[in-house]
Amino acid sequence: MGISSPDLTTHIAGMTLQNPVMTASGTFGYGGEFRELVDLRRLGAIIVKGLSLQPAAGNPPPRIVETPCGMLNAIGLENIGITEFRATRLKFLRKLGVPIIVNIYGQDQADYVALAEIVDDEPDIAAIEVNISCPNVKAGGIAFGVDPAAAAALTRQIRAVTTKPLILKLSPNVTDIVAIARAVEAEGADAVSLINTITGMAIDVNTRRPKLANITGGLSGPAIRPVAVRMVWQVAQVVSIPVIGIGGIMNGCDALEFMIAGASAVQVGTANFVNPGSTVAIIDGICREFNSSWLAEAATDIPPYEIVDGYVGRGYALSQPEELIAIRDLVRLEGVVLDPVYTGKAAAGSTLSDAQIDEAMTILADAVRATDAADDTYTFWDYQAGAWQKNNGIRIDHILLSPRAADRLEHAAIDKHTRGWEKPSDHVPVIARFEVS
Repeated sequence: MGISSPDLTTHIAGMTLQNPVMTASGTFGYGGEFRELVDLRRLGAIIVKGLSLQPAAGNPPPRIVETPCGMLNAIGLENIGITEFRATRLKFLRKLGVPIIVNIYGQDQADYVALAEIVDDEPDIAAIEVNISCPNVKAGGIAFGVDPAAAAALTRQIRAVTTKPLILKLSPNVTDIVAIARAVEAEGADAVSLINTITGMAIDVNTRRPKLANITGGLSGPAIRPVAVRMVWQVAQVVSIPVIGIGGIMNGCDALEFMIAGASAVQVGTANFVNPGSTVAIIDGICREFNSSWLAEAATDIPPYEIVDGYVGRGYALSQPEELIAIRDLVRLEGVVLDPVYTGKAAAGSTLSDAQIDEAMTILADAVRATDAADDTYTFWDYQAGAWQKNNGIRIDHILLSPRAADRLEHAAIDKHTRGWEKPSDHVPVIARFEVS
């Protein structure tokens, strides 16, 4: 992997995306409309315009109003219907080699279930995004998205009829979006996407009438990004499933802001209307920001390190400058971003010379991986959502070996059983045995 082209591979709900940039439903048509404007094969995933069982005409015009730093829309989920989509649009999409995600919308539970059953039979569709958040329709959708119990019941019904990954698209027009996210996770959602548009209104002062025929519409664009980032951060703190960030993403830095807040991937919406090639520009922007910010900052001389052992009490997991320097050295040399606390804590203890560090860090071996190649090998399980019971964990504890140490490695293991103790740590020990004679 070259430094100039960092590996942006993203794993969400069993899907592998070549990068974390998706299209937002309702802003990219059915994908084919953009074929002459953007290289569709470069996208992480394409989420098509929301589909219902039958074609829908949407709301009467005017349906779009530009606002400061954004736009209001009241399209009302106009679409060609699931049958026509499968017959006329899917053939083109399946050739792209990019995960295709279908956004579904229904008037009631029965509609959603019927749509999920249809999609489940289509092997070329990678996942289902369930729209329970559109503010521009009179029935369905938002009715499920504002009530945790209703959202949970709908998720449970859909989960029962499909094995495809389920992404629940959440509304910001609620009292507590965290409660909604927890409810759908508990009933089988594999990921959540947020936020949908914020209900807004614009009035023509000359006519003294609303500018939208629907009176209100959904506000999107940069104006809502701070709200979206805050909600992504809130939800990411309490769920163990991936969070997909949406809201006013116009460039690579905007996308990275969501990821720092806890998003595993992002969706690009309003930007497509400003620049049809914005999705690819954002992918390039992420790479550019990665190289110019992280790597350029890390390209300075590697300083000598001292053992950092002051990690006790409540501040044990706070990143220290020495750790961040060590991690950035790894980024510079390997092009891989590792955990900035635990891996950095270990790496920051090195007292090697600059030349020795350069040599060693390019060939460091993971002790556990040297003896156990299983994909579900974890050292950390969150306390939330039954992560331990579901084995929904991550690897953030490592024993990294120099070549000389690797040659003497006899065995390495994760002491997993300690996580099942009463009132355990969320981490478990990593143990290695070496030949020392």
